[in-house]
Amino acid sequence: MTFILLAARAILAAVFVLAGIAKLRDQTGFRAALGDFGTPRSFRVPLAAAFPLAELAVAAALLVAPVSWFGAAGAAVLLLVFSLAIAVNLLQGNQPDCHCFGQIQAKPAGWYSVARNCLLLLLAAVVLWQGIAQPDFLSAARGVSPAGASIVILSLLAVGFAWLAWQLLHRYGQLLLRLEELEGGTSVPTIDPSNVGLPVGFRAPSFALPDISGRLTTLDSLVAPGKSLALVFADPACDSCAAILPTISALDAPDSPLTVAVISRGQVDANQQKMGGYAFRHLLLQSDREVAGAYRVPATPGVVIIQPEKTVAGPTALGATAIHQLLETLHLPVSVAI
Repeated sequence: MTFILLAARAILAAVFVLAGIAKLRDQTGFRAALGDFGTPRSFRVPLAAAFPLAELAVAAALLVAPVSWFGAAGAAVLLLVFSLAIAVNLLQGNQPDCHCFGQIQAKPAGWYSVARNCLLLLLAAVVLWQGIAQPDFLSAARGVSPAGASIVILSLLAVGFAWLAWQLLHRYGQLLLRLEELEGGTSVPTIDPSNVGLPVGFRAPSFALPDISGRLTTLDSLVAPGKSLALVFADPACDSCAAILPTISALDAPDSPLTVAVISRGQVDANQQKMGGYAFRHLLLQSDREVAGAYRVPATPGVVIIQPEKTVAGPTALGATAIHQLLETLHLPVSVAI
């Protein structure tokens, strides 16, 4: 039983340390996520600071035997709050960007998020069931035989190597997609359609991104009553994007039926060189692909249409051909040939 209790506390502590640090490093994204969950604007800044600090305090308490029971109680409260907030939004038809682990996992929440939290709640319940008298990590370590210690160390190493291998494969897959995208002209890499785009009618994930002059722009500031928003995902190193930028630029006018926001990445100089000539009114820069990930846009160029009520209007269009077809279905001008 001692091993189970220590393992439960260690797992919970690791999860809350990771979540707390990730949120502190991505305060802008977490504040935007709080907005997605319906948090009033005046509460977003203090809550964005308070939640990660509370998570780190819970993690520290779980590792110290005299207060570990209270750490487990705090973990249970936070998990319940997160789970209820996610469940309520999902039942209302919204799929907010969780940002539970900052940019490490910047993607829309789902019932899998609730299931994950329930598993963590079960670990917290095990610790709470044991009572205030909890075993100490150092005392337990002294009583472990060399064979037992070896098994624990080897198990931890195996888990660590498995996680590292998964991360490397994931990054390698992203690199292959990027290479295909750079070499493929106006084509788009073969991508699983089930992983592309948010469902129609789902609430658009909030974001707060700087433009090329450093001014912060949010989803709320881009959405205008009675006017849809086109989020155009591009990249200064994307040759395929050159086929749609003239058309997108033609739509980016005050009298256009669409508000256009181009979301790119990379250095300001590279974006100014590639897109500065089009004088986009909203040319925003993400750190890497955090907003593209939240909208499930795995490659560039990609376009997502957002309705005035901040819901996804239709399927995501990937590639110059699909984007031109999308604009044609919306009866928008497509004067530039592919």
